[in-house]
Amino acid sequence: MMVCEVGGFLVDPSFADPLGGVSAHSWDSMTVNHFYSSRHWLDFCAAMSPVPVGALTAALPSGGLVALPVSEVDGVTNSFYDWTAILTARGLPAPAPAGLLAGPQCGYQAHLLRTPGAGARDAAACLRAALDEIALPVVAMYLGGDDVAALKDDGVRALPVLLNVDACMRVPEEGWEAWLSSLGGRRREMVRREMRRFAAAGARWVHAGIESTEAKALRGAELRPLWLLDLSRDSPLTDQAEVVRAANSRILASISTTPFLRQAWNLGEDALDWFGPR
Repeated sequence: MMVCEVGGFLVDPSFADPLGGVSAHSWDSMTVNHFYSSRHWLDFCAAMSPVPVGALTAALPSGGLVALPVSEVDGVTNSFYDWTAILTARGLPAPAPAGLLAGPQCGYQAHLLRTPGAGARDAAACLRAALDEIALPVVAMYLGGDDVAALKDDGVRALPVLLNVDACMRVPEEGWEAWLSSLGGRRREMVRREMRRFAAAGARWVHAGIESTEAKALRGAELRPLWLLDLSRDSPLTDQAEVVRAANSRILASISTTPFLRQAWNLGEDALDWFGPR
């Protein structure tokens, strides 16, 4: 891998391009349904960022690409992405604050991107090979469970740390009205009332971020965990499995404050091993 020096770090020259040199067409094919990894969002992040923004990319043996947006950081001003402060507050050891943030700098979602048809495990293996050439902390933040599981299966030793909750509303094939009909009467009327207010205000859509968890669940959202995964070769979290599991269980309990919220979770089968006894 060719490297150059930027701000004291050795980084890939693709940091001059938010897409890591990948064509717009190829990038778009990898980010269908992944808005916060789309080239338009990454261009926005790059324009707003005071630090280099780029992407790690690797060729898949079967053809195609795997990619992961990254930023070079030396301390993070956005507290939601300050991995040192987050881990320390939970009583966990933390990588140094200077390194690579894997995933966009804002949006609270990160994705392991791959050419359509490529397997997640193959993509994770190629990405791990690229990461092994980087002698810096590399921390992925706000990954979904499937991507975490693929990276863990390929040899990432550190357990993931629960950061927060994402929400997903499944709209049936029959469309919006069918989804509304799946809600209870009171919740259905609440959503219709909110739709009228948005229309009156001229708004088309809103992203509610990672807060207001109960409000999302009341509107029919399925709750999914968002994870921090230390991809560094020498992660301080590697030998801290039980401590991480206990911390994850505490965070889950702090979010799941009512029976209704506890029932709204879809943790995923792989994630069951990332929590302590419940």
